[in-house]
Amino acid sequence: MPADRDVPDEAIGLTILTCLVRIFTDFRSQQWFAESLKAGLLLGVFSCGSRVNRWDTDGHIIRLLRDFLPAFTVYFSVLSQLRISLAEVQGLDPASSFNQLELEQWERFVELVDERFQLVEEYNYGTWTALRACDNFEVRFRSWIEALSHHAKCGHICDKRQLKRCSQCCIRFYCSRSCQKSDWRNIHRTHCQTLQQRQLGHRIVLHLRLSAYQ
Repeated sequence: MPADRDVPDEAIGLTILTCLVRIFTDFRSQQWFAESLKAGLLLGVFSCGSRVNRWDTDGHIIRLLRDFLPAFTVYFSVLSQLRISLAEVQGLDPASSFNQLELEQWERFVELVDERFQLVEEYNYGTWTALRACDNFEVRFRSWIEALSHHAKCGHICDKRQLKRCSQCCIRFYCSRSCQKSDWRNIHRTHCQTLQQRQLGHRIVLHLRLSAYQ
């Protein structure tokens, strides 16, 4: 067997970031990106900046800063993790890690995230209204009079915070307990388990694929 050779830490870190760039390019999944942030993506970006790492010959750092980091800020799951991840690098000096172009992209990214955080705060305080329809569209009424008196059981649109989610599949939303029971009898009981397994399977695949790069 060949003798073991020391590999610089910055080369290892850049190899991992290169793999992540290819994953983000192929799949564009916010779940993957949020998990990568949780695993220390921003710390990795700082440790692989051009001023401290001479191995980034393909411009992967600038691609992350310019293309991927800003693009994924439209997802709430990513923004939630960014609050934590940005705090982890708050004590680091970007100018010590990044060259001028990278530094400009980092500052633009931080400014963009601040704007996104503000939008989330406005949403949480009710400035923006999140509307959704009750998922019970299979209601059977005995008469048209009964139908008119049960508008809330027929895809009624309201503030999403007023709706209750199915605790099994976590996908279907209902405006009342009676709507949930009605939808369960009519159609949801035949699909709930399938939806639940699909969600679980996605999480398992995501976890296994991310583990391969840890």
